[in-house]
Amino acid sequence: MKLAFAIALCKPVERFLTKYQTLKPMIPFLYNDLNELLLSMTKRIANVESVNNITDFDQEKKEKLLELSKVNMGTEAAELLKRSRLSTPRMILAFRTSFQDAVVATARRLLKKSPLSYSLSIDMQFLDPTIMIQKPETSIKDFKSAFLFKDPLP
Repeated sequence: MKLAFAIALCKPVERFLTKYQTLKPMIPFLYNDLNELLLSMTKRIANVESVNNITDFDQEKKEKLLELSKVNMGTEAAELLKRSRLSTPRMILAFRTSFQDAVVATARRLLKKSPLSYSLSIDMQFLDPTIMIQKPETSIKDFKSAFLFKDPLP
């Protein structure tokens, strides 16, 4: 069961890492993809309404977290948990708690080590062709923010 829950937690991260192991310029897509990865992880354990922007999400607030019976551990882990003869309600609750804690710890670690908090990663989205077409004003604003200094150098 623990292996299935670890796989459910690691698969999206592995897909993200595989996508970015390339020599192609991927910086325009980094912010959106990383934000989407962290949002999908936290939506497994938190209320969808409370998770709009991952940088604003506070994992410490228990009221934002789902109740343990609604935590999404992945279909394989949930099936194994149901079929296990050794699973008592107390063990299931402990397993779901440990999954929720693992997701919070992983999301916190990714958020701490990721470039989501840097303004340059946000501003480099102007190179994303879909944003150029859909939101040209945002693209121009991000371009100016990335390359033009607001205050002249002394």
